[in-house]
Amino acid sequence: MKSKILGLLAVAAFAGAGPAYATFYTFTTNSPGWLMSTDNGASYVPATNGASGNYVPGGVSMPSLWPLGVFENTTVLFKFGFTLDGPITNATLWTAQDDDALVKLNDFTVFNDTNGLAGGSGPFDVASYLSSGSNTLLASVRSTICCGRGFAALLKVETGGLSVPEPGTLALLGLGLAGLGLSRGRKAN
Repeated sequence: MKSKILGLLAVAAFAGAGPAYATFYTFTTNSPGWLMSTDNGASYVPATNGASGNYVPGGVSMPSLWPLGVFENTTVLFKFGFTLDGPITNATLWTAQDDDALVKLNDFTVFNDTNGLAGGSGPFDVASYLSSGSNTLLASVRSTICCGRGFAALLKVETGGLSVPEPGTLALLGLGLAGLGLSRGRKAN
């Protein structure tokens, strides 16, 4: 009988989950770790801000990325790897590009802008493209008109934490189980 009660208490320790605590991530093109390639991904180097002026994806002003000395009609690949913990509950991506861009998250195409004009894109709900663990954002950007070139991105992610049992719930459950065990013990005698 004692072992049954202890077993029930052990199972009860995982019941009565409290609120899940969220973790918020914000990644921008100012975040360290961005890489770029001008040879179709054969080699990557740390991304630089070779463009003039700031871009404002999602209402956040930031310098845009572009390699120095690279001009129009050149495709530049930008790659950013990042890690997320816990299940993804919300994720939104905004970009600003000059001019065309193909943007992917974990090999899923988020959008493909081929209008030849500079502009901003988003917001995009990208929660279903992300996973707990390693993730990659890849942007292929091509400047088609002289003098304006660059890429900027803003990614906001919310992950749900682990559910934590409320101490009060565990105490009540434990007292209830102990009472049941005692009442059964008295009936047996």
